[in-house]
Amino acid sequence: MPLNAATYQPGTTPLHALDARVKITVVLVYSIALFFVDTWWGMGAYAVVAVACLAVGRMRVLALARQLLPLWLILALTLLSSALGGAGILVGLFYVTRIVLILAASFVLTATTTASDISQAIESMLRPLARVGVPVRDIAAVSGIALRFIPIIIDEFQGIRAAQASRGARFASGGIATRAKAWGGAFTPLFVGLYRRADRLAVSMDARCYGFQRIPSRLRECALGVGPAIGMLAVAAALVVCAILL
Repeated sequence: MPLNAATYQPGTTPLHALDARVKITVVLVYSIALFFVDTWWGMGAYAVVAVACLAVGRMRVLALARQLLPLWLILALTLLSSALGGAGILVGLFYVTRIVLILAASFVLTATTTASDISQAIESMLRPLARVGVPVRDIAAVSGIALRFIPIIIDEFQGIRAAQASRGARFASGGIATRAKAWGGAFTPLFVGLYRRADRLAVSMDARCYGFQRIPSRLRECALGVGPAIGMLAVAAALVVCAILL
């Protein structure tokens, strides 16, 4: 399967072996704390953490960056709008760096954790809310399905775009109307295919009696150990302190 931002990359690194609940919690704290960082020193410290995680997890960052060209265009527009709006290019670069670091943290999570592990972790973390009527199992199921569909959608869109380009569609040349027509010709079959997949998925889930059993069985139940829990709290606390002090 081609690499994209939601593709799990098998490996034996410490990040791959780490409990999904720990990774989700740390990524959430990391992302939220980034919005409280207002100095380049703090942003640099968070960048070091992101680069260290990418290195430990042996992420194929360059291959991913080549496929995220639309994202880089959005970041460039963000930088340009900030510069032209009077805030200054340094302020725009600061905002762009913040977005890139959040995306890097999300990439580390999805690249080192399977969709099923993320879904099970979300269900485990939200389980106390089930006592007040929150459909925790359904939330976890939707999250897992969404994570599985993202790489499928990206691959299907790339295939449709290549097919349209081979038929003469001009995505990067011509006027605005020409480009809009080309992109519309790519998105229309994509959405039709998504509805078809969603319908088949609904039929499959209904055939497997989804929702009939209140407490589904698990192949394995993972308990969060004391060591990972202490490490998670220590890293989260360090990120918060860094955001406050820097």
